[in-house]
Amino acid sequence: MKQVEEYKTMYGYYPEVVIADTKYGTKANRNGLKDLGIRYSGTSLGRKPKETEENKEILKAKKKQRQQESGTRNQIEGKFGQGKNGYNLNRIRTRKMSTSESLICAIFFVMNIIQFMKDNIFVLILKIKYLVKYLKTNFADLIVKIIKPELSLLFQ
Repeated sequence: MKQVEEYKTMYGYYPEVVIADTKYGTKANRNGLKDLGIRYSGTSLGRKPKETEENKEILKAKKKQRQQESGTRNQIEGKFGQGKNGYNLNRIRTRKMSTSESLICAIFFVMNIIQFMKDNIFVLILKIKYLVKYLKTNFADLIVKIIKPELSLLFQ
């Protein structure tokens, strides 16, 4: 619940849905989220509702939504796994808590920069390609504009 309150402090409103690990899906947390009007993404507690003709489509839609949100959760967990295995997040051994937090933030910052570069490298290549093409076609015109007045002065 602390993270939900921090979200509200940061953005000014509560999130529409909380996608969290199943261990955070306790009855107390679910009731707290329900009081705030926030939907919890995990599976429902208790028995599964009996499927009838009336609720068949609703149950199917809820299942599909849960699967999509679970996919989002898997991406997040995958990033944590990448941080632990590839960037040694699980081997941080600092004396102070603030140093550990700084190191963790730095590692995630680097991971985000790398992802940004991967996502935008194609755009960067296209821009460089366009710039080179532009310079090739306009370089000759530019030279002519610069040299032509000088040539006219020489041949007067």
